Amino acid sequence: MLASPLPSSWPLVPALRGWPLRRWVVAGALVLPLASLYASMGSGNAWWDLPVTLVEALLAAMIVASYVPFPGSGERIAVGCTPCAAVAGMTVLGSLAMRATDPWDGGIAVVAVLTLGYGVIKRVGAGSARVSFEDHSEDLRVDHGEAEQLDGYRGSLS
Repeated sequence: MLASPLPSSWPLVPALRGWPLRRWVVAGALVLPLASLYASMGSGNAWWDLPVTLVEALLAAMIVASYVPFPGSGERIAVGCTPCAAVAGMTVLGSLAMRATDPWDGGIAVVAVLTLGYGVIKRVGAGSARVSFEDHSEDLRVDHGEAEQLDGYRGSLS
């Protein structure tokens, strides 16, 4: 058995170990296009530009790949907690906007990486990508008595 290069005490490691192969394939396929997108907005001449671009592309690819549904969950996008999903998705756009605003500023690049890191933590670490309606199907069931009460309530409104 291969040892993980990351300590299992890191909060994201157990969540990433639970990712299906399809998410890793999507993340891997997106790294190069996202790297070229980030590179087109970066300075290209600073010593820090290539490593920062690769880190940004990897984090953005992980965020986008987290929307790929788990096997057996159908073709729905794995949104999970909708506000969390929106915030995580916006971190990708926000980091692109930051890099486009001032590509020569290393401080902006660091803030863009931290923004993407926050998006990965929100999307992967919080487990929001695993939440689905099936997980709460027991909570959504209404028994016959409650259904009659709801029908009576609807009737009183009309």
